[in-house]
Amino acid sequence: PEKVPKRAAWELGVRLADEMLAQHVAEHGRYPEKVSFVIWGDETMRHEGVLESQVFHLLGTRPVWDARDKVVDVEVVPSRVLGRPRVDIVIASAAEGMFNNVTLLMDKAVQQVKALEEADNYVRRHYLATRAALLELGYSEEQAERRAGVRIFDEPPGTYNLNVSKIAEASGSWDSDDALGDDYLRKMGHGFGNGFWGEPMEDVFRLALAGTEQIVHSSSTMLYGALDNDDFYMYMGGLAAAVRSVDGTTPELMVTNTRDLGNPEMTTLDKFIGTEFRSRYINPE
Repeated sequence: PEKVPKRAAWELGVRLADEMLAQHVAEHGRYPEKVSFVIWGDETMRHEGVLESQVFHLLGTRPVWDARDKVVDVEVVPSRVLGRPRVDIVIASAAEGMFNNVTLLMDKAVQQVKALEEADNYVRRHYLATRAALLELGYSEEQAERRAGVRIFDEPPGTYNLNVSKIAEASGSWDSDDALGDDYLRKMGHGFGNGFWGEPMEDVFRLALAGTEQIVHSSSTMLYGALDNDDFYMYMGGLAAAVRSVDGTTPELMVTNTRDLGNPEMTTLDKFIGTEFRSRYINPE
């Protein structure tokens, strides 16, 4: 865990993050302001920190390695070197049990960036808006300050009780997926970082997710697919439903796809599932 992200994973993560940003600029004419990530520990063990590297890079930060390639710190990339806005991030499912050191470093990166008074710093812009909203809700200055800086959310430590799949399986009994999004928000709305470690803060989670334009999951193995079990749609689909519950619109869904080591790419979810469906489920061969 102390060597995550690996140097090679960092290089690949930066390249794929830049690819994703370029796609968004080409389609929308601007950079995204906020991207949400789903991090799984078993995925991190395989890709060795590609997804986490994307998080660091979007924030405009980078890991610091020692002589033995252990990640010992994170540092801010100067805006003149970065050459683009600092994109805000939200992490829902952080593998904080297996990779708590990486979780703490990603939180440190957020806290460093939110303090930078720069014109194109979306992290600080959203932090200030969330702080103002929390003050309106009656939080003290100190609590609003601390909670507005939280960008990492998950179930409470040691708890794995997300119920999205059971609600989805009962889809014939409901007409709106609001309950699905609400259950996800309640179960996953526990903050990690900035002095917190699993405290319930669903209201902060809702404020943090507001404005999410893209959701990113990762897939680095053919061992299982997006349709083989409920995990993929429970976490990525649950997060999409939560954003839809907050904003009324569904964000773009992307997969950091490192299945083919010779051709890693950012894949849209429809292409990712379409390829899987054609190759695995309706392939006559």
